[in-house]
Amino acid sequence: MRKLVSFKTLYTATVILTLLLTAVMGVCGSPQSHTTPAVQVSSQVWSFGVMGDTQWTLATDPAGNNPGGVPVSIIDQINQQFINKGVKFVIQVGDLTENGNDADVTRRANAAQALYDAGIGFFPMRGNHETKGGTANGYAIAAFQNNFPQTKCLSNTFGAANCSSPSPVSIDLTGMSYSFDYGPEGSNARFVIIDDWATPGKRVDTAGYSYGYSIFDQQSWISSRLDKNTRGARHAFVFSHQPLIAENHQDSLFSGYTNANPAWQNAFLASLQNNNVKYFIIELRP
Repeated sequence: MRKLVSFKTLYTATVILTLLLTAVMGVCGSPQSHTTPAVQVSSQVWSFGVMGDTQWTLATDPAGNNPGGVPVSIIDQINQQFINKGVKFVIQVGDLTENGNDADVTRRANAAQALYDAGIGFFPMRGNHETKGGTANGYAIAAFQNNFPQTKCLSNTFGAANCSSPSPVSIDLTGMSYSFDYGPEGSNARFVIIDDWATPGKRVDTAGYSYGYSIFDQQSWISSRLDKNTRGARHAFVFSHQPLIAENHQDSLFSGYTNANPAWQNAFLASLQNNNVKYFIIELRP
């Protein structure tokens, strides 16, 4: 019996000081009987990639291949692996840059061009490093929105559709927290990306980080996008930069340490369980 979802490691354990980049490939498809011909199975199966941090912490770059806080030379190598594997799109789970300034966000966006040229989408989110610019650049929100119109289904979608954001909570979240659908009927999936980082409209400093609109603020939207009765997609995946429980990084998705806001945690986990969400995928934060 073919499993509904499987993951394969494409690129792991690339270390630049404290930087660890990982990439995995997810495969979506409808359940198949062992008697189903292989050609029918392949017509329903498609894959997507997941990329971790691309922040750059080295003090020098003699060859000039990694401008600003973006390791372009490494991104190029990972992109080629995704291209070789024929993924439909790539999701990056935050920390696009080291310092979160507008120029570096643009550099990171430009580094996705090889994927676009190959017909592969790229769907990023902010991490805590994107908030380093603070109020000086609006926590990189404008730069993110301008450089990644695909998060609002405006361009560079490559088959992704039905975008949504919790904009009624705050316009700051438009294209920052977002969802989209991909795939043919029967093996389609909904992807929900959660951004809880500081914004011009809300900033809460706790657990060593600057949070913005919380899981509690966004839970109604999250639940509505995951609703198995209305979403019209067979599978659902949820992504964030922060984990539920980590080790060295003890901050959590719930605006504090791992014991913070248990009612929020229960509501979030219930929304995943009740709607048959099989995978909650985060940036690796040991």
